[in-house]
Amino acid sequence: MREVFLKRTLPEGATKDIFHEVHHSEELGLKNPCQLRTFYLDVSTTRFSYAALKDFLIDCVGSYVYDRAEIKKFEDEGKIKGIGLRAVRKMLKNGAIDQKDNGNELGVILLYSFLEDVLGAPKLFSKIELSSINNVHSDSVHLLPMPDDDTYYQMVFGISDIVGDLGDAVENAFASLKDIEKDEDDEAELVSKTFLKQKFEDKDTEDYLISILQPSEEKSTRPEPAFGVFLGYSIWLAKSRYTNREYPDVVAQKVEMDIRSVIGDIKTKISELHMESYSFYIYVLPLDEAETDKKGIIQDLITGGD
Repeated sequence: MREVFLKRTLPEGATKDIFHEVHHSEELGLKNPCQLRTFYLDVSTTRFSYAALKDFLIDCVGSYVYDRAEIKKFEDEGKIKGIGLRAVRKMLKNGAIDQKDNGNELGVILLYSFLEDVLGAPKLFSKIELSSINNVHSDSVHLLPMPDDDTYYQMVFGISDIVGDLGDAVENAFASLKDIEKDEDDEAELVSKTFLKQKFEDKDTEDYLISILQPSEEKSTRPEPAFGVFLGYSIWLAKSRYTNREYPDVVAQKVEMDIRSVIGDIKTKISELHMESYSFYIYVLPLDEAETDKKGIIQDLITGGD
């Protein structure tokens, strides 16, 4: 049993009241551990209610933006209450909303949240932290301890995409995954070396992380690479056809139908890229109007809008 471990930056169960899971029968059919999970947000009348999501983003944006050492410094200086505002300001300085090479902020924060809380893989780096590391293609990188073996870990490289059509989101995500897979050894080495330069809470944690992330004569391999994917898309339902009471069930049915419509494409992409030996952890969430909503939600986060 692991006695030392890398702590999560989000509280366990942080997402459970925000995202409602839609259970389905589709599977990736891979030999290694994998997930394909679908969710939806609260519904008000016949639209998704983004109020709880925005509150969740405010609560977690500090943990997304800052590394553990920076968060610890805020705590020691008595400034932890203002970490969310500081994080939002840092995001704003990093670039305009949804700007190319910076954008899709909503997607990368949700990717981070699902990988940390649903998968149980603590963050190594978020995208905003990775922006200072050259030649890293991932939107976030996480360390996943595998439950059946105390010596077995995966380094999960994350990619997110939010676009109107779910099929296009799949296409875009796998185009990015191809770039990561091509340079996975270099990317893993850069991430490991940079992460180990941080200050950790105690010597046991530091020694533990070095033993995992830094190969030695006794242990010559790093954690096994794996891939995490967040896909956001527009649900495209004729809202006027349904009553307010009917609509949540209709949403769940549509999400199940949507994942069924792209499962073949996902499997084909994995096969075409010869990535069948990897683990994939895929999380899917619809929005009302993905292209508009992803910008509006983050704009409200930055400006303090409701």
